[in-house]
Amino acid sequence: MIVKGPDGGLWAFTTPISEGREIWHRNKIMRLWPCLLVLLLASPALADPIVGRPSVIDGDTLEVRGTRIRLHGIDAPESAQVCKDAAGKDYRCGQTAALALSDYIGKRLVTCDPRDTDRYGRVVAVCQAEAEDLNAWMVRQGHAIAYRRYAEDYANAELTAKALRWGIWAGTFQEPSGQHNHAYPQPQ
Repeated sequence: MIVKGPDGGLWAFTTPISEGREIWHRNKIMRLWPCLLVLLLASPALADPIVGRPSVIDGDTLEVRGTRIRLHGIDAPESAQVCKDAAGKDYRCGQTAALALSDYIGKRLVTCDPRDTDRYGRVVAVCQAEAEDLNAWMVRQGHAIAYRRYAEDYANAELTAKALRWGIWAGTFQEPSGQHNHAYPQPQ
């Protein structure tokens, strides 16, 4: 039987255990609701957008007002990563990706809509400069790949960059995450 307890919460009444004493147990939902509320309020998916002038850390990471932000659904070459261009010549594709993102943003403000938090504690977000989705722009320009392990959002943008041989798709490169450690050849 469920009744109102002495503290005003809902309690579940159980039969006495011994010597006529009655044991009251809180309803499980009432015990969990504060925890659920904290989790919901702390969830990045429900957090307010992060707005400000960014510092580009690398091709898929920004810092806005002291918050590190990993761009959702994309993976850019690591800062020191070397790729081969169409002529087979080595170039620092990670540095190229970071500079391209920085140049594209310029002095504009960005708005980042949090989606998650990664294992390093960074906010994972979709970021825009004015109305342009920066995550999509990086993939469309060939400076990053769609990070299909986490999302399919930018798969079509990747196909376009690959077909047009833009950015890293002009030559060969190691997958940025290093998960599969294989080279992507130039598209035929």
